[in-house]
Amino acid sequence: TKSGSICVKSVRISSASTYNSREGSVITFTDKFSGLKLSSHVFVDKIRSIEIVTRRRILYISDIKEKIEVIARDHSGNVFTSLDGLVCEWLPSCYAEQKCKSRLPVSLASFRSSNYEVSETVLKIESRGLQGNIVLLEALHKGDFVLSVRLADAIYRDIKAEVILTVREYITLEPENPQYFLPGTYFTFKAFRLVRSKYEEIAISPNTYELKTSNQNVTKIHSNFKTLIALSVGHSVLSLSEKSDYTEEFEPFQVSIHVVDPTHLTLVADDQENWLLQLNKTYTVNLQFHYLDHIIVTTNLSFDTNFSISSNIADVEIDKTDGQHFILRTKSVGVAELNIFTSEFKTKFNSKSFLTSVLFATVQLEIVKSISITPSVMISPFLESDRTKHFYTFQAVGGSDRYSWDSSPTNYFLDNMESKFIAPSNPGIYQIICRDRMNQYMSATAIFKSLAVSRIKLYTQFFEVPTSFPLFLNVELIGKEEISGVDTAITHYSPDLLSINYSDPNIFHLCSGNNLLNHSFCLVSNTSGCTTITITFIRLYKKISTTIKLCSFYPLKVVSKNQFAIPGSFVTVNLTGGPLSVMSK
Repeated sequence: TKSGSICVKSVRISSASTYNSREGSVITFTDKFSGLKLSSHVFVDKIRSIEIVTRRRILYISDIKEKIEVIARDHSGNVFTSLDGLVCEWLPSCYAEQKCKSRLPVSLASFRSSNYEVSETVLKIESRGLQGNIVLLEALHKGDFVLSVRLADAIYRDIKAEVILTVREYITLEPENPQYFLPGTYFTFKAFRLVRSKYEEIAISPNTYELKTSNQNVTKIHSNFKTLIALSVGHSVLSLSEKSDYTEEFEPFQVSIHVVDPTHLTLVADDQENWLLQLNKTYTVNLQFHYLDHIIVTTNLSFDTNFSISSNIADVEIDKTDGQHFILRTKSVGVAELNIFTSEFKTKFNSKSFLTSVLFATVQLEIVKSISITPSVMISPFLESDRTKHFYTFQAVGGSDRYSWDSSPTNYFLDNMESKFIAPSNPGIYQIICRDRMNQYMSATAIFKSLAVSRIKLYTQFFEVPTSFPLFLNVELIGKEEISGVDTAITHYSPDLLSINYSDPNIFHLCSGNNLLNHSFCLVSNTSGCTTITITFIRLYKKISTTIKLCSFYPLKVVSKNQFAIPGSFVTVNLTGGPLSVMSK
């Protein structure tokens, strides 16, 4: 400020008291603009006890490193605001009841090489080979250990704290989400452990990892130690724990198990949506049993299922498999109604069970032809200027007649619901994708090539024509394939990409209504003569042109008067018109 004082938003203070008793001070902050004063009471006291604080007592191998902190209290039990800057001595050691086998379960890790944010003071202490009030532990091996800490200051050497921690493998069950089963279901679970950020399957046995169920009336474990048997309707909890676990705080990995009666049945088929099916295709139809909004696991069950097809306009063929799956083949275009019902099933060991009620499912099928795109390959010239004013249109047939359009690697469609494709900003090959909006699995593809124009080729059937006789000048744009370098004829382009000029504009002109139909200029002449025609591709910064010489002549006409001659004599006949290249000779 103008008065020379320093304006700050925060200050860092340190204790300066030399008394062996509680001392206090008041720090006042004044806002220079408003005059508002804020005060804070600060107390300096001697540490009476310390405590290790951690968010969990169980560490997992290959898991993230654990940050552990020490806090201090005064004689009244008040927690000191900060111990930042104090040097501490941290020591992990073997638990008294366990042998470490020459290696500790953990090691102290560096904050500087981790993603944790700590104060600069802690990093400076760490750089000197010491530890501050916060340390980082990395779990290495299974086992229990004691972590102890004391302050390095001489007056606090007798104040210590310790905590017993456990290192375990990170194990989990698959599946790990709540499961719903029918009574009589046999389901095998798998166990995995996390090793170096990857999951490895581990064996389940009484000597290693053990499965337990909380309700033996609802579920039980098979003699193979890894298969769950659903006995009756109810709820149970499946637990996975290591056989050697003796730490009471250790919680095993658990999965909630529900044994239920199904409430309804649905049909699901792969590669389809809204039951819009493609002609001459085979689909696998699956029965899906539900309990309210949950899907019931029906693995290893075989259902006695019946089906019927009504309102049969389309020809559908169905092969029955295990009662849970059907093979459906579409034979003709049309609609049909598929009805499924079931009331009993067999378990893995052929014991028959009955559902509490008969379950029904009905779906309406519509069978349509597959989608095709026209043209299948479109080749256009690359436009260096005004490209957004030019677009190309594809046509699709088949499916539900409702399509969405996309292109790869870049989408250049004006609207995904329309087939108008804007001229690309870069030459190359683009895949055109047309999907049925009613069934995204039904699609077709085409190819769009945008080639840089390298030259123009002109050809015509006649180079000389009579006046008033139309002459068609065919124009072919030649592009060069980007990878192979092969010359390729461009199939689609707009007439306004070309300009036509005449060395003598009085000889030829465009036919009435000419619009470069089929890439040809229609020319007509009212007078005799020759002209050089120049065709230019005008959407490049460097123009590409080519020329051709065309002539027109008056029709051949006899102008001599009537002449009479005797046999064997010669007469002279005068003509006008005719091809200039011939008459000039």
